[in-house]
Amino acid sequence: MSRINKQLNASNSNIYTPVFVESILKVNIPVSIYLKSADHFDDKYISSTSDSWVFDYSGSRCYAHFRQDKISNQLIKYICFHYASAKCPAQVPGVLHAWSLATDHCISKSAFTFTVLKDYLETQEIKPQYFYFIIFGLKILCTEAFPGFTLEDYEDLEFIPRPHSHDWGIYQEIDHVLDPLEKNMISKGLFEMAVAIRYGENYSLNTMRDAVILGLTYVTGARPVQLAKLAVKDLRIDTRNSETGLIRYSLLLPYAKQRHVTTERLFLAIPAEIGALIRHYIERAQLKPDGKLFEFSNSAPFNVSRAINKAFLCFSPPDYQAAVKRGEAALPTITPTDLRHNVGHSLAMQGVSAEEIAHILGHSSLTVAKYYILATPALALIRAKALGINPVWQNMVAMMLTGELTSSTKWQDQRVVGIIGDELHDGIGGCSRDDGKCPFSEVRCCYGCLYFRPFTDGDHQAVLESVVKEVDELISISDSVGNARNPLISIHETTQFEIQSVIARCRFHQEKGVCDEKTLCAVLRLYHRATKLV
Repeated sequence: MSRINKQLNASNSNIYTPVFVESILKVNIPVSIYLKSADHFDDKYISSTSDSWVFDYSGSRCYAHFRQDKISNQLIKYICFHYASAKCPAQVPGVLHAWSLATDHCISKSAFTFTVLKDYLETQEIKPQYFYFIIFGLKILCTEAFPGFTLEDYEDLEFIPRPHSHDWGIYQEIDHVLDPLEKNMISKGLFEMAVAIRYGENYSLNTMRDAVILGLTYVTGARPVQLAKLAVKDLRIDTRNSETGLIRYSLLLPYAKQRHVTTERLFLAIPAEIGALIRHYIERAQLKPDGKLFEFSNSAPFNVSRAINKAFLCFSPPDYQAAVKRGEAALPTITPTDLRHNVGHSLAMQGVSAEEIAHILGHSSLTVAKYYILATPALALIRAKALGINPVWQNMVAMMLTGELTSSTKWQDQRVVGIIGDELHDGIGGCSRDDGKCPFSEVRCCYGCLYFRPFTDGDHQAVLESVVKEVDELISISDSVGNARNPLISIHETTQFEIQSVIARCRFHQEKGVCDEKTLCAVLRLYHRATKLV
């Protein structure tokens, strides 16, 4: 029987091309996979030395048994490694099963190719959760440019109908939309870098280049081919105030994927911080006005994607960066396509018209923009459940965005003081910045900051009440002027969520007498349920 199994495994391996086999056997899967979202009672690592992964997570024991041929096992393990590092580890067994079914389909077609997998997604009845697991794995294969898979291929997945989406394709789904905490981390990281440069901080040219690419893609949704066509002179200074130092920037962005050849360009305003980063990058690189803004050698999609993920990692929590450096966690996987569709969805959710969305994204028709607008909160909730994104999972991610808990009696360095509304708040925590210069609004922005050290005996509830009061006032003002989708409301709600997470951590610390970086999911669930009932 063992001989028969070996023969079957050998024949199953024939679906892979020799160059793909060579590439997949070279990938590095750490012996211990770091779980960044593990709480106090979860396993902090998954041992990957055998074909059976067993680990405890969220009160359950998870089993993942890899029973395919050697090459398929290596492939699926690599995808599971990325999923455990980037998303909810409890879903790893589901990822394994989804990809086992996908490889079985490839065996029936005698080929493991992008075309076969795309056909599998289009023609087979797949559970919604498994559908997104396969999409996730394809993103890994395309982003890392495995033989037979490219980022151009990944964009071809856009119009595959998602489960229960009535043939509206990717534009009505949220599998490409960034988490609010991820968006908060990106915007704060870019803003902080711009301010640090203004005060004389020196970053390497590569770090600057990566941040500029992330910033441009994040705020404009530009495709890699558009970034490759950018010239230095395409950055424009619209206004400059010598007294305040305020500068307004705009960008002439080339069109891409048009039906007809065009030399016209999009005229887009960009945030001052992004404009300042681009100017500094141009000066550091000593680029000429008629020269290219970015040099991508032979592959713009690959280089843009790599720059985005390197910059994202730079803005990530220190413990996650350390785990990646040790090889225990996977690098983040965010593609230009993800950021582009995030721009489209964000604009639609703010009530922007189809014409404006089409202009910003450089579309020649309103078709895609209308699909963005058709995406409803109800659809978003369904997709979030299918992807395993839930409030408890977001809580665990949020807890990584502040530093260690400490006591006000033990903290000897700089303390945080600030005003929210008409209330002065102090004694809530300390700031661990070396230079003591913070570019953000103190107290208001501290609860989502990596340098913030919350005091376990601080009055965080008073801060929360001040923010809630501001949210209520914002909603009232927005409703009175007919602007129910005021973007400031979502920003304040994110701040409110961050403060609630810190309160839950402090409460758990006081009740249990331990200072742990990860709190119990049950405590968070009960606390947030209580705050909603108040």
